[in-house]
Amino acid sequence: RLGRGVMQSKFLQSWKLPQTRLQFLLIIVLVLGVFFRFVNLDQKVFWRDETLSSARIAGYPYEEIVQGLYTGREMSVNEVLKYQRVNPDKSLGDTLKIFAAEAPNHPPLYYSLARFWEQW
Repeated sequence: RLGRGVMQSKFLQSWKLPQTRLQFLLIIVLVLGVFFRFVNLDQKVFWRDETLSSARIAGYPYEEIVQGLYTGREMSVNEVLKYQRVNPDKSLGDTLKIFAAEAPNHPPLYYSLARFWEQW
């Protein structure tokens, strides 16, 4: 029994990485993760909730989005992207009113900052 425990201990030690190698490996994995998260960011597809949040940030209420997109005809990419870009005719106040009415559980500061980011 004593010999078996010693062998297991040596086996486990052979699988352990030295501290500096482990840190180096973690840094490499982190850098790769950040790289792959941001590469081609402008070409990534939105999920449903991100699309709706983006449209609300742009100043479009849900009803206006539905009326504009579900017309029964084929639409161009630019017609759809209209709802993803900030509408200069609508203000930050409009955006906050939309969130207060349609999604009151969302924090207004985040969406205010997101709108400023979109306008920038």
